[in-house]
Amino acid sequence: MEIRRDFTLKDFRNKLKELYELSAFKGKWFLKTVFIFSDNDVVQESFLEDIQNTLNSGVVPNLYTNDELNRIRDEGIITKKYREDGQTNESPDMINEWFFNRVKDNMHLSICMSPVGETIKSYFRQYPALINNTTIDWFMPWPEEALIEVA
Repeated sequence: MEIRRDFTLKDFRNKLKELYELSAFKGKWFLKTVFIFSDNDVVQESFLEDIQNTLNSGVVPNLYTNDELNRIRDEGIITKKYREDGQTNESPDMINEWFFNRVKDNMHLSICMSPVGETIKSYFRQYPALINNTTIDWFMPWPEEALIEVA
């Protein structure tokens, strides 16, 4: 995801929708998708709210309107993949549930943040899913002061 300084929450959510659709039914079947999000991508802190929702439940609530979900179903691609998966109940709710389950199965989130400074501590306090629902990998040694502050 290429984020600019004038990137809005609407732009961010549109990119998320593209990732959802790519990981659920576009491209190759069972396409695994990695969404790499770094601290440089936090143009607005509301982006982190969507990241937290993704970490907590696997999806961003109310990302799609009913009209958008209807459009996705009516395009036929998702319905075709739904049938190929052996599903027979073609109710809108079942197709939507299948769609979001595919996103949960195929889209993975990688968050890259610097441990230096107050920003990461603030994010951890405001968005506890960044700690509770992730595995932290350090690729370089942290300064002892940073380890003490985050702990």
